[in-house]
Amino acid sequence: MGYAFVYEGDHLHSCRSLYDSQCYMVGAECESGFVEWKRAQSLNNDTGVNEYQRQCTQSGYPRYQDYVLPPSNVGNFAAHQFGYSVALSGSLTGPGSTLYVSAPGDTHQFMQTPKDNYGRVYAWDNVVWSSDIVWWEMNIKSPIRPPVDKEGFYRAFGRDMAASHFHLAVASYPLYSEPNVPFIFVYDCHTDVECVPGLCDTPDMNTYSNCEPSSHVGISVHDVQFPALFYYSAQMKTYTDAWSARNYIATDLDPKLGDFQNALMGRHIGVAGSNVLITDEHNGHVYRMGVDARLREQYDYSGSVGYGTDTEQWAYTFYDETTHLWPCDRGDIGGRLVCTPVQRSYYSNDGWRRTSDLCPMNYTTAQMGQRKCERWQSPPLVGLSWAETLNIMFAIFGITVGMYAALVLYQRCRPSRNRRYETII
Repeated sequence: MGYAFVYEGDHLHSCRSLYDSQCYMVGAECESGFVEWKRAQSLNNDTGVNEYQRQCTQSGYPRYQDYVLPPSNVGNFAAHQFGYSVALSGSLTGPGSTLYVSAPGDTHQFMQTPKDNYGRVYAWDNVVWSSDIVWWEMNIKSPIRPPVDKEGFYRAFGRDMAASHFHLAVASYPLYSEPNVPFIFVYDCHTDVECVPGLCDTPDMNTYSNCEPSSHVGISVHDVQFPALFYYSAQMKTYTDAWSARNYIATDLDPKLGDFQNALMGRHIGVAGSNVLITDEHNGHVYRMGVDARLREQYDYSGSVGYGTDTEQWAYTFYDETTHLWPCDRGDIGGRLVCTPVQRSYYSNDGWRRTSDLCPMNYTTAQMGQRKCERWQSPPLVGLSWAETLNIMFAIFGITVGMYAALVLYQRCRPSRNRRYETII
């Protein structure tokens, strides 16, 4: 059935299996939570929790979002390779981390109808119960499935995965015959639905994974652009014909092809910040895609691609040289070597973008390079301060008194008209 082991350093932290459940039967009710889990496992206190988590659940029927897996279907998972790919989005000691484990199905049965062979991704959320107990709780979205309209045929959903706090990328087989159909599915995780674009810097880290399909769904061969899959032979095209009349195409039908479907682009992917990294070993390239499915940059490489957990930095090897890449500061845009502050009324919360985004209506930025939009407010009317008003009042009063005094003095000092006339006579 397969298992996934989580280590903290070189010590086994816990074991996950396909039989883990989203909720636990307590009497006639299926409830979730740490206390309910302990009651269902007959753990009377917290002392046995850590030891119990190191054991692999080997029986029972998984209960997913709103149904219990029928016992008759449990056997279908025998060859689903649970644990084929794993991803951890953060630290074991802090909240907000999620563990993803894939079960891509039987990858030796290529292009089989998905009745019995299909891929799934299972998710557990990190719950910090105390300083000594960190407990994994299956996410209510688990298992994550490919979009409904992409389940028409088997494509090894979960052949590789990569995750951060904010994004999950899940790889499947790319199809030459359908270049516009996503083969890497992108999910937005820890999403704050109240967040206005350009206003929220960091979604809530303490929420559960809550991964929802991105508005762009995913990345297709067409998004990656030429020369992806140009090397396909006629035999390979026949094997990847999604609309073949055959319900099942075995990989050993032509021994000369070998296990070619598992070497297709997408065998190794990564997530670094808002970037989805896709290696293309056949063409010697690594594609840096945005989570919006846009090609940001293409690199030549001949070795490996490295990226960390919850970081925007990554590195790749080209012959005997390793290049370390990191983004512009947020609020700046440009290529790898040119970072320019964004213009006013625009913002860039992503240091990898080449173009900035316009602030939402009634929001703007007050200075260049500002990475967050603020609500626009009409500038206050320019008026006089109280001190200036007093100065003007005193000036007017002083001028008035002075003019009055000058007028009185003039009246007193000027000669009389009659006396003037007498002098003339």
